[in-house]
Amino acid sequence: MLAQRMTDLHMAVARWEQMRRPLWQDGVVSCWKLFAPGPVLDYQIDASSLFSAATYREHFSRFDRRALEAFPFTLIHLHSVGLQHLETVCELEVLNTIEISLDREAIPWDLPAMLSHFRHIQESGKSLLISGELSAKDYQVFVEKLNPAGLAIEYWEKSMTQVLTI
Repeated sequence: MLAQRMTDLHMAVARWEQMRRPLWQDGVVSCWKLFAPGPVLDYQIDASSLFSAATYREHFSRFDRRALEAFPFTLIHLHSVGLQHLETVCELEVLNTIEISLDREAIPWDLPAMLSHFRHIQESGKSLLISGELSAKDYQVFVEKLNPAGLAIEYWEKSMTQVLTI
């Protein structure tokens, strides 16, 4: 099966990369700038956004689980357009951290819904990294309403640009 072969290839490349990743403070820094006290798998499931929750759970989540089990520290990158998979991802007991990349240009912004998703991640025992464009107000809501333990927020505010016409 292609998914099995791709999982094996990904794991081999990730192990090779781990041997070459420089140590820092007796640990490593993930590509999402988070420290782990040992080898960390930075894992992405971007393409899963194209599938229904049932299709992902039935055909792909077992391969993601297998890849995650091969490393002591794991982070999975998920886009906010792919939150239909959040329940399945939260059930991966071998997963340490979920990074949600905010897709504000692709879906309507719904702060209460995002807050609910982020609380669900934390309640499932996972650390949370929020990454993307936020207003100062949105950032403040997350800081006030989410558990600070295991929470990281990397954000930027939309910059104001002026168009010059001649």
